[in-house]
Amino acid sequence: MLKAYAIGFFGAIFSVLLVAIVVLALQPQEAGRGLLWGDTVYTSKQEFNGYLKSKGLSYKTWVARNPGVAPWEPAPAGTPTAATGTKGDAVESWARELTLHTIELALIGLWLAIGGALLLLLLGPRAARLSPTPFAATSVSGTESIGVPSRTVVAAARAIVTLTLASAAWFMSLGEIDLAQMTDIGLVSVLPAATIVALLLVALSFAWCLTLAPTRASLLLLHVLVLIAMLYGITILVEEVPRFPVTWRHLGVTEYIVRTGDVDPTIDAYFNWPGFFALSAFVTELTGRNPQVLAEWSPILFNALYVAPLVVIYRTVTTDLRLVWLGVWIFYVTNWIGQDYYSPQGLMYFLYLVIVAITLHSFTRSQAKWTGSRRRLRVFVRRLLDPIRALIRAKDVPERLPQPAELHPRQRVGLTAITLVLFAAIVPSHQLTPFVVVLVLTALIAFGLSPALGLPLVMSVLIATWTAFFASEYLVGHLDTLTSQVGEVGGTVGANVGERLHGSAEHLVVVYMRLFMTATVWALAMLGAIRAYRRAQPRITFALLALSPFLLLLLQPYGGEMLLRVYLFVLPFMAFFAASLFYPQSGAGRTWVTSVALGLTSVVLLVGFFFTRYGNERMDYFTVQEVDAMRRLYDVAQPGSLLIAGSGSLPWKFRDYEKYEYALALPSDGVGPAGPTPRAAKLLGALKQLMQNHPKGAYLIITRSQKAEAEILGLAYPGALEGVEQAASSSPIFKTLYASPQAKIFTLATKRRRA
Repeated sequence: MLKAYAIGFFGAIFSVLLVAIVVLALQPQEAGRGLLWGDTVYTSKQEFNGYLKSKGLSYKTWVARNPGVAPWEPAPAGTPTAATGTKGDAVESWARELTLHTIELALIGLWLAIGGALLLLLLGPRAARLSPTPFAATSVSGTESIGVPSRTVVAAARAIVTLTLASAAWFMSLGEIDLAQMTDIGLVSVLPAATIVALLLVALSFAWCLTLAPTRASLLLLHVLVLIAMLYGITILVEEVPRFPVTWRHLGVTEYIVRTGDVDPTIDAYFNWPGFFALSAFVTELTGRNPQVLAEWSPILFNALYVAPLVVIYRTVTTDLRLVWLGVWIFYVTNWIGQDYYSPQGLMYFLYLVIVAITLHSFTRSQAKWTGSRRRLRVFVRRLLDPIRALIRAKDVPERLPQPAELHPRQRVGLTAITLVLFAAIVPSHQLTPFVVVLVLTALIAFGLSPALGLPLVMSVLIATWTAFFASEYLVGHLDTLTSQVGEVGGTVGANVGERLHGSAEHLVVVYMRLFMTATVWALAMLGAIRAYRRAQPRITFALLALSPFLLLLLQPYGGEMLLRVYLFVLPFMAFFAASLFYPQSGAGRTWVTSVALGLTSVVLLVGFFFTRYGNERMDYFTVQEVDAMRRLYDVAQPGSLLIAGSGSLPWKFRDYEKYEYALALPSDGVGPAGPTPRAAKLLGALKQLMQNHPKGAYLIITRSQKAEAEILGLAYPGALEGVEQAASSSPIFKTLYASPQAKIFTLATKRRRA
């Protein structure tokens, strides 16, 4: 049966790819392409002209300012085309088009390959030994339950009723949230009590379901999905538009690819690793929908995708479903980093988990065969930690662990190919994730836990090839930046921790909460690892996967985010070890003490989650008026204009990504055009000088979110941007182009005279 599944699935992969290749080969490159402008795709001149008229704009003026943008307009004179351009231009254009379509086809095959890999893992030999299906009823010892007792049905009904009531209470409570009243501690400051109570009910119901025998994985999965919706979907329901400035920049890169059908690596780093944006552009053209919809729902989509590989990963080292699902639960209540938004990292993290799942399932040696190395490790630990030697002394009765799957050579070749396909999709999409994959695989091989010696070598070749030939534009211009801080761990930690310890008093509470919650998760993981080791469950593979990403701190600060990325990559394994503190071995942890401790831990982690993940929400969220202000700015600003914002927290760069220059009055380093923390009059004077010196005009935009960022992060004295806004409104030098309670746009009333 499994062979039939595999043959059918990979036959479907081949068929879909073949059809996609034929469709793309026969599709005209320009005919039928619409114009993505703002949040709508316009397919005709008449439709777009109607939009411009509704905004009081002239179509002729727009065409003059945006030559060659509208697909229904003839190319401007002098623009190279297939007929008029040089042979080199034609070859370069063809190569870029081929690269883009290759990425799109690879990503189509990627999703099918992921499905095939998970199908093989969940229906393969190991899964068959654990349970008939990935979510089947299984006893604590891992044996299949013969029947479902009536009391289990009653228990399941109680859990479902509890989840239904909690979900209803949570959903109705969202209407009481007033984002305008939010303080600098973030979303938690405006959460109704009913929202917190509903979450606690879900947590208590989950803890109670863990006590049921046999363990019902389907019930635990349902609790996890409800948890994902509550924790990661709350901003989707209470906020009007996608959060984070970087989300809108990513939408702008997608808009560029949709509009031009090309990538230009000279623009910035995004265009040197365009895989994610090529996929997003492909989906946009395929569906005709605005990618903003995908951006809004990305947190729930990505987190839902993480469930399957996490379950596969955890089931490679334990047969106890309580431990598996508690590890998944802890992962979600501690994943506050916020990289699950509309971003390459969010999707590539999923691929990272899938590669790890395949590796642990099919490319690792049995830990039972690692006796000699384990003995050496135990001697080393005893010598290093002699004062607490009795605490970590292992017991003599080990739990029966799942053994690595015995694969047919063809299965091994197939899984190796799938792994390389997944990795090949990561390489052109994200800078950091490929190095993490190579690092963790190398660690497993170095400690004799994986025989896949060739995988890191082939992966390293793929990284080097892409960097040398496709990302060379970025590499040449930033080589000194990339290499100057290699090995400076102190500088990296300072950039990731020390430089964040500033801002308002309430914001410092959020920062210290993040440090506290990080230390709490890692402390729970350490205690869980020690307790598992005492029960002769060392789980060496997970220990290596939890520790090896810390070597990334030797590379560079990664824009002050390297420690956050390390936390993200080690979180699945830290969460599992934290769960091992409660269930170190099958049959253990069924006392009331364990249940109470687990309930209290869940409460602490849930409360901490809202401080850590949504602590900056006052500056991270945007309103419709702020987005409308930016759309108005792009409608009136001439290409090449200078767009100046008070700070970096605003929804810009989502349109005409390459056509404008950008500047900040209050950059994050505190040194803008008027120096550090200037008064309003001095800052406005510096901005006026900057705007006058720009040959194509300049515009100043100040929004609610910028004011919030300046106050939260302490970029200037309190009320600095409010003072600039008031001074510009009353100054005869500036003219107000747009005004709303949430945003204002200014330009110079008169142009500077040229000599």
